[in-house]
Amino acid sequence: MTAHHLLIIEDDPDIANLLQLDLQDAGYRVSHASSVMSGLIRIREDAPDLVLLDLGLPDGQGHDVLKRIRQHSVLPIIILTAQGDLSSKVELLNLGADDYLVKPFNHMELLARIAVQLKRFTTDLVKFGELEISAAQRLVRYAGKNISLGCVALTGVTAGQEQG
Repeated sequence: MTAHHLLIIEDDPDIANLLQLDLQDAGYRVSHASSVMSGLIRIREDAPDLVLLDLGLPDGQGHDVLKRIRQHSVLPIIILTAQGDLSSKVELLNLGADDYLVKPFNHMELLARIAVQLKRFTTDLVKFGELEISAAQRLVRYAGKNISLGCVALTGVTAGQEQG
């Protein structure tokens, strides 16, 4: 089975490097982006299985990334931030974040939360040889490469239902 791909969107290189090493040691494929724009590009090009998102980024806020992702995807997003006030947590969870951890956090807790989110969002993965399809993630891959479907929806039509 292919290792899950995680994207870290974090502008602090020390935190990003530490996270990357911990996650790779746990068996994940990991990529990193340090800004809103590079994060959104990596999401579109790499189709990660989960995003770890910092809120304070040099070219915008993590809120912006969260809102943009939620316009077209249910990709699991875990917020990693120093902002621990209740109103921030509630706001981000209401905007569509799947989980929220306040820095500093225990890496074992982060790994457990990642595992829970991946389990929730990868149960619909269907494989036919080298073809992988996930409606929940709006993902189609062939031979490990993402296939763009443009504006075709993968949800909303059940088996045997015709569109009129």
